[in-house]
Amino acid sequence: MNISTPEHLKSRINLLNNTINMLNIRIASFPSGSLAIRHTRTRVMYYHYSSGNNTKYISKSNTTLISQLAQKRYLQHTLKIAMSELAALNEALDKYPAVAIEEAYDSFDEKLQKYITPIVPGDDQYVIKWLETPYKKKPIKPGSKTYTTLKGEIVRSKSEALIADRLYARGIPYKYECPVPVDGEVLHPDFKILKLSTKNEVYLEHCGMMDDPEYTKEMVVRSRKLAKAGITEGNNLFYTFETAEIPLDLDQLDEMIERNFR
Repeated sequence: MNISTPEHLKSRINLLNNTINMLNIRIASFPSGSLAIRHTRTRVMYYHYSSGNNTKYISKSNTTLISQLAQKRYLQHTLKIAMSELAALNEALDKYPAVAIEEAYDSFDEKLQKYITPIVPGDDQYVIKWLETPYKKKPIKPGSKTYTTLKGEIVRSKSEALIADRLYARGIPYKYECPVPVDGEVLHPDFKILKLSTKNEVYLEHCGMMDDPEYTKEMVVRSRKLAKAGITEGNNLFYTFETAEIPLDLDQLDEMIERNFR
């Protein structure tokens, strides 16, 4: 079972640790001492506090020193906040329960599970329900060349089979050519994907004939239609591309899956 919250905490902790290390290095590169500001009714004065409680007035014309000390003060302030957040997250991670509520059903006695309806379904139950929701696929014309995926599905191209197999091998739930109604028309994006970390649905379109001008034109029109249904590139719509001479980039596909579909 994959519960995302502890992983999110660990990711944030890693970010904070890296940020704290970077801040300490940056702070050490600035002049020693600190900046203080005094306000009067008519002016603002800047002072350089150094070791031994020595205080020296800084002329406003010395913008370099003022900027350096102001930046250092900001970095020290940011460092303090980062360390406070890091301490809180480490404590939260230490206290995080071994079993989250999404795992309650799976951790229950198997002999009783069939009599129980989960209040908060775990990933497994959620995926099963999502995959079992029926939908009408786009018909494939008899005699058309097809390919069979590892899951046993029939798809229209070798590249679509490769995409399907890579999603399946990584445990990414997907539906092939699930219908999307748009202004009285039904479109069938190549892959509808369930992103388990957020429970959001995203789409992947494979553009396999980018060297065909008419095909490219159709894909532009299609993308605008999908946008009307709230399916937009960079948000919940992603693309892969190839031409007759430039095949699908599998390394790029794997990176896309890990970055956007987990």
